[in-house]
Amino acid sequence: MNKLVAAMVALLLAAVVIDPVEAQEPRGPSPLGQYFGFQPIEIFKLELRSSNLVARDIDRDGLVDLVVADNSHSRIDFLHQRKAKPADEPVNDDDGDVNQVQNDWRFEHRKIPVDRQVNAMVVGDYNGDGRPDLAYLGAPNYLVVRFQPKEGEWSEKLEYR
Repeated sequence: MNKLVAAMVALLLAAVVIDPVEAQEPRGPSPLGQYFGFQPIEIFKLELRSSNLVARDIDRDGLVDLVVADNSHSRIDFLHQRKAKPADEPVNDDDGDVNQVQNDWRFEHRKIPVDRQVNAMVVGDYNGDGRPDLAYLGAPNYLVVRFQPKEGEWSEKLEYR
């Protein structure tokens, strides 16, 4: 018991006598940053029922786009990656709500409406025109192919049951 008390007193004394550790001055940016690519955070909000994320260069511009099924809104979200921030991008007004997170400018959100729940999705050129198309399995038992147009809406489709 006396040894335990003596040890505790010795530790307490050592903690008081030893100088507290001070923080070092910042050394500037780490030279490793160029290798690990730490950039500002980029956020794009999706719905809770989003699924079947596919990363592919859909519009053949050299940038990887994202396609995700949003069954809560009966649509496919096509997130087209932009090369630069658009000049006409509206400025996010700070309304004081710290919980309101704005989407990053990196992706333009395009919506493709669907009339069935999307259970699985793949990307490929299904009509031989050189443009990637979307194929998905829709509930209850449909295979739907959406063909990418030269421009405009993704309205042309084939359904197989």
